[in-house]
Amino acid sequence: MGDAVSFRDRIINQAESLYRTARDRWEKMTLIQKIIYFTASLLLGALGIASLVLAGKIFIWLKPVAGAWEHSPWAYVIVWFSIILVSFPPLVGWSSLGTISGFLFGFWKGWIVYASATVIGSTLSFIVSRTVLSGFVKRIMEHDKRFAALALTLKYDGLKLLCMIRLCPLPYSICNGAVSTFPTVKPLSYGLATLIVAPKFMVPAFIGSRIRILSENNEEMSAGSKAINVISIIVSVSIGVATGIYIYRRTLARAKELEAEERAGIRRSIQEDHAAGRPHGDFSDDPDANAAAKTLARDEEAQLGYYDEDNVDIDVEGDELAETRGGRSYQDEFTDNDSDVFEDGDGDESDTYGLHTHVRQ
Repeated sequence: MGDAVSFRDRIINQAESLYRTARDRWEKMTLIQKIIYFTASLLLGALGIASLVLAGKIFIWLKPVAGAWEHSPWAYVIVWFSIILVSFPPLVGWSSLGTISGFLFGFWKGWIVYASATVIGSTLSFIVSRTVLSGFVKRIMEHDKRFAALALTLKYDGLKLLCMIRLCPLPYSICNGAVSTFPTVKPLSYGLATLIVAPKFMVPAFIGSRIRILSENNEEMSAGSKAINVISIIVSVSIGVATGIYIYRRTLARAKELEAEERAGIRRSIQEDHAAGRPHGDFSDDPDANAAAKTLARDEEAQLGYYDEDNVDIDVEGDELAETRGGRSYQDEFTDNDSDVFEDGDGDESDTYGLHTHVRQ
């Protein structure tokens, strides 16, 4: 009973936290941003519903021609390029095309078509999105510490974390565009991560192949055979969803763990530099990783109460004193008009010269 209550409380707390976060972000938006967000949400929702409805009609339309298309090279080309096309945000229909691929070409051939087009399409989408969003990436890297933290985690634990992200139940084309905004992720690594998780793409292809068997042999199949095929579809979907949710949670936990490690290393470096009185050097030879690390370093310095000591001005108080003394400057030789410093002694305390560092804020 206690575990059930605890689980319920965690769910309620998470829901309240999500609500507060969403409300705070909504309140910070300008009117134009709210309009754009609302319009984009409606558009994506409409596209999602349309893809589901259209997918059902496509299966009905493909049923009579599936046998002929299975042996047509043009069918493979059309489906293959269609999968590449929907890799670019904000297009939808990637999962439906995977199911159609399995429906037309069978499980194994459908999976090969689906997986190969997905790897190439996601890589191309990544490259194009990065080119288009390069200016946005530079601005956000300099000011958003959360973005910088995730960029660093993807730099030093890149392939493993990328594979976990690819296994998450995220919108396919949107994920391609989102990951491209992290400058520490390279196109080759993203394509490799997509290739590694290619077994995940078997699920839509398998479901499509089962749907074709059910549609073609519906009258001839026994009730037991039908039940087995239906159950296999349900089990496949359930496994895919459960795995996706689990990986999603593990990905978030791993990202937080890596961020904590990166922050600890940066904080230690800042404290050592501060104790030694030396300016901060570069955190990495990679300019993208270094930019992200500097963003986190500024945040850590603020938390530690340190100022940025990289910019130090030296002000000699004697410059001001020289003005009060008639603008006399330093000379190597004395004239008869100059006083003897040994005779004068240390002079008044007001004549003391000092060095002070002034930090630019």
